[in-house]
Amino acid sequence: MGCCNGLLALRDSNDGTILILNPITDEKPIVPNIDSTSSNIVYGFGYDSKNADYNLVTLLRQSNKT
Repeated sequence: MGCCNGLLALRDSNDGTILILNPITDEKPIVPNIDSTSSNIVYGFGYDSKNADYNLVTLLRQSNKT
């Protein structure tokens, strides 16, 4: 899915599970699953400077079908 400052975001194509991998610390938190059946979901990394932590940001693009 993507990377940021050494963190890797991986998505299992079978069940949609998202894993954030930090190869330096070997941490592998699993992101809580959301309804990921939509192709309009976009993911990215955000950095929280107050807590010195990274976050996975999830955006849902609204379809303009008429």
